Amino acid sequence: MANWNIIADSSCDLKKLEEQDDDIEFSTVPFTMQVGNEEFIDDEHLNTEEMIAALARHHGPSVSACPSPGQWAEQFRRIGKTIVLTISSNLSGSYNSACVARNMVLEDEPDKEIAILDSKSTGPEIVLMIQKITELIRARIPFDGIVKEAKAVAERAHIVFALCSFDNLAKSGRISKLAGFVAGKLGSWGVGICSDDGKIVIKHKVRGPQRMIRSILEDMKERAFKHGQVVISHCRNEEMSLLLKQKIQETWEWAQVRIIPARGLDSFYAEDGGLIVAYY
Repeated sequence: MANWNIIADSSCDLKKLEEQDDDIEFSTVPFTMQVGNEEFIDDEHLNTEEMIAALARHHGPSVSACPSPGQWAEQFRRIGKTIVLTISSNLSGSYNSACVARNMVLEDEPDKEIAILDSKSTGPEIVLMIQKITELIRARIPFDGIVKEAKAVAERAHIVFALCSFDNLAKSGRISKLAGFVAGKLGSWGVGICSDDGKIVIKHKVRGPQRMIRSILEDMKERAFKHGQVVISHCRNEEMSLLLKQKIQETWEWAQVRIIPARGLDSFYAEDGGLIVAYY
């Protein structure tokens, strides 16, 4: 049995740890996406291509639902210390659902160690937090120290994203419908950030991939990135991700850049071609 459980909701774009460790068990709890009459569960069986195709066919509202307390509690009951990471509480009810589940489990197991961390972000930033947590576990840092350091990563890390379409973000109320309309009609890239309190903020609308990449690099410079970890999540856009990685490493020689495909939830909102970049 593993001594440590790292559990995230499926806004985290990881499906498994990069390096397997017998002492650490990693798992995710799925969101569910509803596209018209079709339901997509964001687990290991999800076909993201089919979901993207369904979104392209469907012109009405599409919604996502966070994991239930029961789904979280099932994971929390596993043996071992448990660290939980969720999408920003300002974007979803996942964090609150996980907190309810923790209270349920602690009623039966009052000595169980369960820490729930609100990432104030999504996708690749949660990946950065998990990378740090696994590093600290392997260094045999105590539970409270790991939680403290993971929170520090969330405070220092930043998200910048570039999307071709804001339809689902606008329909779900996460940005204004006007912002979604303008980006879609002009065929431009919208570049935005996750604010410090975990809300989505649109910064620029630019034309063409080169300007989009420059805008991402400018954001990283403005927020004082000098070297360190970068994770790029993409929705069916590996080519642009590789170009962005090249430009980042040309600008910051010592940057360590990892590229991963977005899972279901981030693909649902980033839409086809979207990029989400986390760095610290």
